[in-house]
Amino acid sequence: MNFQDKVVIVTGASSGIGAAIAVGFSSEGARVVIVGRNESKLASVAARCNEPLVVKADVGNDEDAKRIIDRTIDHFGRIDILINNAGIGVWGTLVSGKLVESYDTVMRVNLRAVTNINMNFQDKVVIVTGASSGIGAAIAVGFSSEGARVVIVGRNESKLASVAARCNEPLVVKADVGNDEDAKRIIDRTIDHFGRIDILINNAGIGVWGTLVSGKLVESYDTVMRVNLRAVVNLTSLATPYLIQTKGNVINISSIGSLIPAIGSSGFSMYAVSKAAINHFGACAAAELAEYGVRVNTVSPGPVVTDILETSKSPITWDDFKKMTALDRVSQPEEIADLVMFLASDKAKAITGSNHVSDNGLFVKRY
Repeated sequence: MNFQDKVVIVTGASSGIGAAIAVGFSSEGARVVIVGRNESKLASVAARCNEPLVVKADVGNDEDAKRIIDRTIDHFGRIDILINNAGIGVWGTLVSGKLVESYDTVMRVNLRAVTNINMNFQDKVVIVTGASSGIGAAIAVGFSSEGARVVIVGRNESKLASVAARCNEPLVVKADVGNDEDAKRIIDRTIDHFGRIDILINNAGIGVWGTLVSGKLVESYDTVMRVNLRAVVNLTSLATPYLIQTKGNVINISSIGSLIPAIGSSGFSMYAVSKAAINHFGACAAAELAEYGVRVNTVSPGPVVTDILETSKSPITWDDFKKMTALDRVSQPEEIADLVMFLASDKAKAITGSNHVSDNGLFVKRY
């Protein structure tokens, strides 16, 4: 039951249950952060703790919530335990006409404030492959904006530099994930630089044309599987010992193409096959790592606006893709990043082994 040097944030700590929690953790050796709105009551609780950090704040205020986290990291350098104890009750009934007013006030503190703090990735170390553009870039920037220390991995040095400029002091690793030496270097450099791995985002992927009729299918298979599947298996294997230490998680970026056959003449059947394999690998990895507290999930996007059509000189337009979806739209990379960040957060602590589709209804319209 020893909490020696664990950093514990306790909201609503100026009295009652919150005060008792803060004093209890402090008595067990924890370094406590006591949060509340009443300065004199906080001072009284602080006198019963061992050198606490006192933060006078309203958890329902976004700036205050961010300040709680920032001051904790500045003072202690880490967060081990978050106790969301702050709560209020405001009278209101349907008959009185005060119910909505009660709802707005209560939910701001009792629910929104809790989810706001829990989505914070302050000082989490996140590796993002395929981060030089598109979905990977959006994921890296998103995590960085939430306080994470990101490792951005890609092959295009100039594009990586552009993404790095939008992140806060990232570690940039120019690497081909399909190369075993490069894969090991990604993990080694992350540990040398940050000392830990909390989240691994396997986003890098390629598509190579090939059909049975053309005789190019095996060539397509070998190239695609090296990056889209083997590299994911390899990187996940290399990261696993460190993810077990942090009870971290893995998110693999698949595709809606994993769930529907590629059009015969498209020449991208091996891309679809590789993504279907990713889905199953994610479920198998989740089953194996669950006993260690490590979660593994998959995200399967549909059409997402990136530079892929331009760089591949495709005759297909994003308007063509819109017509394929039930919602008559295509996604922006930030939409996929939002889903990934949710799955990586404590909000999704019960989710593992799942495949989350975000395709604007392409699947349901096709079938």
